Amino acid sequence: MNNVTNEVLQQTKEYVSPSIKKILISPNVRLRDMWDIATTSFISRIGNLIQKAESPIEEVFGLCLYHMIDTNRCNFQNIIFDVIQQRDVGIDGKKYRLDYLIRAYNVNSKEFAQYVIECDGHEFHEKTKDQARRDKERDRVLTRNGYKILRFTGSEIIKDPLKYGLEVIETVVKLLGDKPGGE
Repeated sequence: MNNVTNEVLQQTKEYVSPSIKKILISPNVRLRDMWDIATTSFISRIGNLIQKAESPIEEVFGLCLYHMIDTNRCNFQNIIFDVIQQRDVGIDGKKYRLDYLIRAYNVNSKEFAQYVIECDGHEFHEKTKDQARRDKERDRVLTRNGYKILRFTGSEIIKDPLKYGLEVIETVVKLLGDKPGGE
């Protein structure tokens, strides 16, 4: 794992550490069993994320997204998130592979939105005019079909992945109308 991945994992660990300590020393066997189930699920999800990532920047960004959602950094109360990595969608006979698809639902307002998150490494995006044209065309097709698109450069992600992970979650929370603390 690289330094950024380790940093995200460390911050997640620090965030939950007080709770973990209470659970691990608890005489409540059911609580410890629930903890085992939760950690197994989390480890499995992270393993799948790393396995599906097609680039280091996608791996790092995915860890940040899960970190932001799992630790509820935006204090959202009414939004359910579903993060799907490397999702293929077919539109008008063409197949598009999305780095991340976030489906979000506000349980109060019943609003639903789909966000495409693209992690653009220089090698495959905007290195040539043809690559830039394909990305812009793809964005227009996806937008016409109801997707909201957020693109981040590899340099942005490597420089401050937590900042951009937080930006994604804040954008979803704001656009779906959730208030901090569920107000």
